[in-house]
Amino acid sequence: MDYQNKTDEELVKLTLKDSEMFYHLMQRYEQKLMRYVRYFSSIDEQSAEDVVQETFLNAYKSLNAFDPDMKFSSWIYRIARNETVDLLRKNSNGKKVISLDNGSEDDLQLIDVLKSDIDVLKDIKTKEIKEKVRAIVQTMPAEYRDVLILRYMEEKSYDEIGVLV
Repeated sequence: MDYQNKTDEELVKLTLKDSEMFYHLMQRYEQKLMRYVRYFSSIDEQSAEDVVQETFLNAYKSLNAFDPDMKFSSWIYRIARNETVDLLRKNSNGKKVISLDNGSEDDLQLIDVLKSDIDVLKDIKTKEIKEKVRAIVQTMPAEYRDVLILRYMEEKSYDEIGVLV
């Protein structure tokens, strides 16, 4: 059966009958949720993986409560947001969570840059702009930061964002 052509809601119904179908939802959302969690919180990759894992566990446990009239993507993003906020709250007791990674898959390796025909100055300026934007976004209140990330990074519609925040 071709599960890639199934809607999220169809996969939820299949998962309620056969728990192994949840794998297809996880596969569909793992990278998206990782990106969302990392941008929303600026936590390190390992912590983001933990948040996404908790998100999937909680989503699976609560699958019977999922409202099929609601979009699954909005529902799982809300769970991911709540898990991220919980982690940040737990770590805010005097400790600051700082990402030890210096970038993401967008960053180019030095050797690749030297081998390619890429305009290095343009890449450096683009990276600097990204870092400045990321820094500015991180200083914003969570509700505004969340809207920007969902709209421009996750390409969610305004209706979906309205349900999430």
